[in-house]
Amino acid sequence: MREKPVPGTRYFAGTLLRQDGHIGRHIAVTFKCAHCKRGIGRAKFSCLKASADKKHQTKSCRCEERACFDRFHRTKAASIETVVARRIFESYVLDKARKTAERFGISVYTANVVWHRWCRRLERKPENHRQQVFATAQVSVELAMDRFGYNKGEVLRICWHWKENAATRADETGIVEAATSEAIAAARSLFRQYAPMKSVTGSIYDDVKLYIEWALDDIKNSWESGSYPPGEFTHQQLDFGEKRSDYKWVYETLRAMHPDHVRACFPKAGQHFLRECKRTLNQRIQRRRDHFEDLGKQQLLKPAKARKGVLAAPRKRYNYLPKPAVLPSKIAKSFANYSVAMKKA
Repeated sequence: MREKPVPGTRYFAGTLLRQDGHIGRHIAVTFKCAHCKRGIGRAKFSCLKASADKKHQTKSCRCEERACFDRFHRTKAASIETVVARRIFESYVLDKARKTAERFGISVYTANVVWHRWCRRLERKPENHRQQVFATAQVSVELAMDRFGYNKGEVLRICWHWKENAATRADETGIVEAATSEAIAAARSLFRQYAPMKSVTGSIYDDVKLYIEWALDDIKNSWESGSYPPGEFTHQQLDFGEKRSDYKWVYETLRAMHPDHVRACFPKAGQHFLRECKRTLNQRIQRRRDHFEDLGKQQLLKPAKARKGVLAAPRKRYNYLPKPAVLPSKIAKSFANYSVAMKKA
């Protein structure tokens, strides 16, 4: 006679709870697993009640199989060398698990385990060290990479973990102040890196302040000397095209910043400098329009050539002020981060 499932009966895999339909022609049952706390499994009743010598015996709710599978891949991940594990982590951050597994000849599960292990390794770094990395990365991720020897993925992971745990550390005294002072120190270090060759002050931030002061003095002198056009920069001082000029990179840097950050970093002088640059640009455009209207045509006359046998007077060479090799957008970003840090201080 065919045995019927009885709720409460104990088997090797666990305690039978109830009958649960059919799996093919076989009676299906639900059971509470005996090997894990909250495991609920579903299996054929014939497999659940089978003896230990039967291959089709149900062993667990699949928690045992999953644990065995996990142990295998964790052992494999632990045997990978540190250098290779770091490369796997970097590739995982950039290209995700599937491409990383194909690149290194491992399974996707192993790639996930390696990534998790390396994340835990970064998160176990000393708190003071992670705080310094986070504060430096707020100014520039590249600066944090160079300063601490991490790749981009490692820096971003440390920053993410620091932000996640920020709420639990909010009540600790001195954390915010220390992070702010570290961010300010990192910004000033970045200013020294961004400074141009033959820098006057050795810091891009102080150079911009000095250049703005010189530019406003040039505007003042143009009014006093009576030069034409009065109250404007010369093309050597400020050119809006592709030609080099003294204050062009300063103008582009301030233009890329939010007005609040400009006021925070360069109070009054920054706004005054931008107004003078805007006025120079508008007056040049207006003169060009007036010139076209006077000529009655849309092209400029070609300059007269020097006569044969007569040498043209050589142009006097203009010595430009030092110019940084960094893009103005990067300089503007560093200034903005510095102003935020100074506001928190």
